[in-house]
Amino acid sequence: MFSVNKTIHGIFDAVLNHRVVVKWGSEYVGNPILVDIVLNSSKMFEAKATIGSAEMSILEAKELTYIIGPDFDKAEKLLEDSLNYFEAKEYNNAITSTQQVKNITMNSFTLTMGGLIKIFLVVAIVTVITIIVYRKRRYHH
Repeated sequence: MFSVNKTIHGIFDAVLNHRVVVKWGSEYVGNPILVDIVLNSSKMFEAKATIGSAEMSILEAKELTYIIGPDFDKAEKLLEDSLNYFEAKEYNNAITSTQQVKNITMNSFTLTMGGLIKIFLVVAIVTVITIIVYRKRRYHH
């Protein structure tokens, strides 16, 4: 509702002068100019939230990455591109870039953790085999 003030008179004025936008399912209904304002605002908020989330995913990946790290330079460049798109009000492009940032950091983090688990398992298996071989040799002598 696009009202001049938050009084009952302001609300009635907005309704009577067609300054209301209603979300009906996934669509917005109302004055086309106001619908465009609402759509642009929601895209802006979505882009801003996605950029913040991508920035956090880079920070988290930097803290949690051990042996093999993601391509942080590429992720940070994409984040910078997202901010530039946001400044230019190209919100769809900003969202696309930030999703690519999240893909880089999430895939790399998964690979890194998977790599650590594999290394741990190999070390554990080698240790167990070494202990078994050592004990067999010790008892046979």
